[in-house]
Order: sequence, then structure tokens, then C-alpha cells
Amino acid sequence: MFRSLATSSAVLAVALSLFARAAGDEPSAPAPAALVVAREGAERVELSLDALRKLPPETAVLGSHGETHEFAGARLDAVLRAAGVDFDAAGRRARVSTVVLAVARDGYEAAFSATELAGAAAPSRVLVAWSRDGAPLEAARGPFRLVVPSDPDAARGVYALERLEVIDLSQRAKTVVSPVQPKKE
Repeated sequence: MFRSLATSSAVLAVALSLFARAAGDEPSAPAPAALVVAREGAERVELSLDALRKLPPETAVLGSHGETHEFAGARLDAVLRAAGVDFDAAGRRARVSTVVLAVARDGYEAAFSATELAGAAAPSRVLVAWSRDGAPLEAARGPFRLVVPSDPDAARGVYALERLEVIDLSQRAKTVVSPVQPKKE
């Protein structure tokens, strides 16, 4: 009797799991406790939600699928400064050759040039958001995400943001790409 009860319980658990997945409720990995900022040649820095909340607050309103939502967070350049990355102090040459790669929990990546992020007059206002419409981001898309109001298709709006990698392209090995040769017939 106990064996059939255990078997029935296992079958029920599998069936419920399959039903939940079919309904679109995929189990998600636990959300990171902190946002990681990594730089070549420097120790990585982890910024907790509490640390990020101490930065100057910003909001952005985005419309999608006929709905409008207000996101709250801090500007990406302020988050990077809190981690010790200051593009304004780095100078023009360093800004031109530096990129920030935003990496999501699922491996999705989006890139930003340091020039577009530096200073108050930066052409791109990028927000590291932790709430939508006054509530924390849902577990599958949080606890952090990027909001880029200037991007018309929201392709760089990274959900489940885990890591920011600051990459100095001038320190990378130069790769020479040869021109494409026409096919000989």
C-alpha cells in the first residue's frame, strides 16, 4: 500500500510539474543577491539592492503591448561609479575604447559604449531598475533589469540582469580581418 501511495504521489508531482510548464510557469533560477560589476585588471564588485537604493533615484516610463509602466532604479552610470568605474574621470580616449556588456541570467547580452553613458549629457539614459509600478520586479525578470527609453525596440532592455562587464577594447589583441575575396568561377 505504501509503495502504491508513493508511486501515485510521484506520478502526481510529475503531472503537476508538466501542467505548470505547459501553462508557461517555467521554474526560474534563484535571483542573484547582488549585481556584479567586473573590470579587467580589477576585483569584481557586488552591489546589493540596498546599496543600489542609496544611489540617486530615477524613474522611466515605458509603453509596451498597449500598456504603460513606470520603472524605478538608478542610472547605469551612477551604478558603475558606485562600483569604482568613472567614465567622466577616465578621459575621452578611454571612453571611446570602453564598452559595458550587460549580461542576463539566461546569457542574453547587450552592449553600451562608455561614451553614450558618460555624464549628465549622455545621449542614452539607461536605468538599472528594481521595481515596476511600485512593486519589485517579478522573480523571472528581476531582481534587476535594464530600461533604455531611447531604444525604440527595447533590444537592450536586459531582464534578469546579473552582471556588468567593463571592457577596455584598446587592451584587446588586434585582429585583422581580411577583405572578402570574390569567388572565382
